[in-house]
Amino acid sequence: MGSLEAYVAALFFYLFGSSSWALKLVPLIFSACFFVLCVHLARTLYGRRVGMLTALLLVFSSPFFLVWSVKARGGYMETLFFGTALFILARKLLLYADTDPAGKQERSRGRLRLALNGLLLLTVFLLGLQVVNGGLHLQVGGLSISSRGYVRPLIALVFFWWAGHILCGGDPLRWSGLATPYWKTMALFGFTAGLAWWTNPLVCFYLLPLIPVLGWHLRRTLCSGSAQLYLVATFVLLFFLGSLPHWLYGYFEGFSGGGVTGLADMEKWLLQGQGFFTVALPRLVGCWFDFTTHPLVAGCSVVVMAVYGFSLLFLAGRLGIRLFSRSGFRQQEAMETVFFLFLLCYPLLFSVSSMGWFISRPRYLLPLFSVLPIVTAVFFAQVLDRSRIIFSFLMIPFMVLSLLQIATLDLASFQPWVHNVRLPLRFSPLIQRLKEKNIRYAYADYWIAYRLVFESREEIICSVYPSTVNDRYPPYTELVGRARAPAYIIMQTRSSGFEKMLKDMHIRGYRKERLYPFVLFYDVERSSAVEEETPVNQ
Repeated sequence: MGSLEAYVAALFFYLFGSSSWALKLVPLIFSACFFVLCVHLARTLYGRRVGMLTALLLVFSSPFFLVWSVKARGGYMETLFFGTALFILARKLLLYADTDPAGKQERSRGRLRLALNGLLLLTVFLLGLQVVNGGLHLQVGGLSISSRGYVRPLIALVFFWWAGHILCGGDPLRWSGLATPYWKTMALFGFTAGLAWWTNPLVCFYLLPLIPVLGWHLRRTLCSGSAQLYLVATFVLLFFLGSLPHWLYGYFEGFSGGGVTGLADMEKWLLQGQGFFTVALPRLVGCWFDFTTHPLVAGCSVVVMAVYGFSLLFLAGRLGIRLFSRSGFRQQEAMETVFFLFLLCYPLLFSVSSMGWFISRPRYLLPLFSVLPIVTAVFFAQVLDRSRIIFSFLMIPFMVLSLLQIATLDLASFQPWVHNVRLPLRFSPLIQRLKEKNIRYAYADYWIAYRLVFESREEIICSVYPSTVNDRYPPYTELVGRARAPAYIIMQTRSSGFEKMLKDMHIRGYRKERLYPFVLFYDVERSSAVEEETPVNQ
């Protein structure tokens, strides 16, 4: 994943100081922007009523979505923002099917030709340097930059250009009247997709249904093959520019990093698919089916899940009727096709991917909130037209379920588990005790170490152990490694095993103190064996 969230947080830290609320401000702003974009998309597609119903469903959403809207954890709210922006840009691309902006092409033809020719000359110049001089080499201070890693993209760009020249009979701008507005919107679409992909690869769940529908639309709308070719080249080039931080990082790191996800073992597909519908999706939308202890919550959950199911069936029915009636190709039907494919493909892709095992905290399913509220709002609008009583019967459970769960929301339940113990909401007692003991350096579990550094404002430097396990910031590991007698912060469930290991290594010189749920080992004798073999994370 990329570092967009971290860069924005750094800006807020600069403006407001380092604090938890400044950190949470980043996802909060993106979630608010996502709310605006989602409601705007619903309103432009279906009108004011569906837009208001979409806003209502987002306001009375699940506690899981509420908590993650202020959780700085890898760019999930940013993904919802960018994904919904891609839907809006796709709608604009599809909207050109019903218009004929030929005059816009004439006004900007000269500027577009100048820009493309300039890009061609720059590409040829860089390729010439690559052949003659081995590429373009720049030395900026201690940083060395070379164009050697970008030969293939440049060759691809030249290929697209000359192929367009050949297909257009020497004039690459001999397009249909839709080419110029498509070019501008596709450029923004490609750049947004690249930026979103660098931020969090979950944006692929948006792109997979969008690209086939847009491709079909381009084939039907842009009659010229060269126009289609240039449009694809525009998307590829702008996607590359939007995700440029990824390629720069990979270039300087030798492209040694692996992929974020892959296919799961085939025998797990059915089990993960079952977990998607029985565990992950209900938890995502806040549904619990325990009639013994929470009968009201369980009853509302049944209604909510049924409404989501009927909404999907209603969407499929609308598409089926229009498909058989051959009523023509309009942007609303195209976007409904995108929504249907999005909802249909999500459980399939989730079930076969390596991230399908993560169902208890289904943060990978958060992009569903870009589509589910809109599709459900369309269903509610149809119900409202027929009966206000039925509408109220179906809508009230959404509101009751959300209010009941938020009123009894236990924020501690969202803290991570470490060795079968849930971490506390505040590390203040631990930090205070470490300061009293004059302990500035320590080893701890991954979920403890960096949070301890952050909440203590680096007065306590903590690192994970061993350093090969989730070592996110090696300078901390180096500082702790150079400390004379670093402490060890062990969960109580593992403290007896840690103490036995010290005794087996004939280390008797140490002190310990219990501070639930932690056990603090300090003044430990310096030993290379401890540094190399301490199984803190086991």
